[in-house]
Amino acid sequence: MTEILSASFRKIQEKLIRCNELANGAHPSDVRSTTFGIMLAQVRVYVLLSSPEILNRNDISDLDRDNAERRVRYDFFITLFSTFESAIKIIIRTLPKNEQNSKIHKYLEKCVTPESNKGFLLAKELRNCIHNNGFYFPNVSKEDSVFYFNGNTYNLLYGKAVDFLTWELSINLIIHLIEVLEQVFAQLSTKIVEDPIANNS
Repeated sequence: MTEILSASFRKIQEKLIRCNELANGAHPSDVRSTTFGIMLAQVRVYVLLSSPEILNRNDISDLDRDNAERRVRYDFFITLFSTFESAIKIIIRTLPKNEQNSKIHKYLEKCVTPESNKGFLLAKELRNCIHNNGFYFPNVSKEDSVFYFNGNTYNLLYGKAVDFLTWELSINLIIHLIEVLEQVFAQLSTKIVEDPIANNS
């Protein structure tokens, strides 16, 4: 693991520790408490999986090593993104029926900045690309797409591999999604939002 990657992992862990400490005042089964705790545990698992002891073993070929590194990187992103998505869906299910919307970005439009929602939309498309073995095949159209995040432009070309989902971008997007969660959680009027998983684990 490079020093830059180690520093990035430290950054995301420190962020989650702070969020978790702030959320711990809530009920233990509240989605605010469970989400940050789950994400922190997930990050710590991927710190271990991306370590040189795992990826640089002598019995692994260079090709296998490259594939393993990419798989760990992709799985890190999908796992953390799924936890983010699950938390938002739990909140959406608590809304009155006429306010519920299965489209997460529609809900986020109401409670976070447009820039924050753009970051989520990029993350969602990259998640979909990973499901397509790293290629961009949008569900609706066969057109290219352009996304803007943190001052950078990301071009998704139909039928082409996405080659820019580095560890740096993955971690920056996950940190962004954590900040989106902070915005959403801060606006919750409900005192407790039960996480159904917490009561069945």
